[in-house]
Amino acid sequence: MPESKLNSLNQLMSRTRLADLGAEAHRLERLREALRSLLPADLASWCLGAEIQKQGTLVVYMASSAAATAVRYRQQTLLAEASEALKQPLTRLETRVMPDPPLPPVPRPTPRSLSEAVRRLLEQTADSVSDDPALASALLRLAKHRDRSPD
Repeated sequence: MPESKLNSLNQLMSRTRLADLGAEAHRLERLREALRSLLPADLASWCLGAEIQKQGTLVVYMASSAAATAVRYRQQTLLAEASEALKQPLTRLETRVMPDPPLPPVPRPTPRSLSEAVRRLLEQTADSVSDDPALASALLRLAKHRDRSPD
C-alpha cells in the first residue's frame, strides 16, 4: 500500500469513534493489568477486568464467585493500594462474577435403523449359533429392533 494511502487511513482512523474505542480498550486493559499486579497470584488469574465508575467506585470482574469473595475480603487493602497506584481516590469496591458462557447443547445422535437384509442375516446367524444361547438371544433382540422415530 502506498505511503500516502497509509497516512490517510491512519488520519481517518484517528478521527473516528474507532480510535476512541481503541483508546478505551487500552485504558481498560491497563487498569486490569494494574489491578492484577495488586492481587495475589492465586486471585490475579481470575480477574477478567475492571472499571472505575463515578464517585470512586472500583468494579472488579472475576471469573468465579469464590475469587470475587476473596477480593471482597481484601477490600480495604485493595482500595488503598489501587488508589495509590492509579493516583485517583477510590472509596468503594464492587465485585461482579462473569462465569464462562454455557456450553451449547450436545446434538442428539441420529437414530439408525437396520435394513431388512441385515435383519435376516442376524436371524440366520442366531439360528446357526446353537452352542451359545445368550448370543443367539442377543442377536434375535437386535434383529427385532425397530425405528423409534415418530410416526
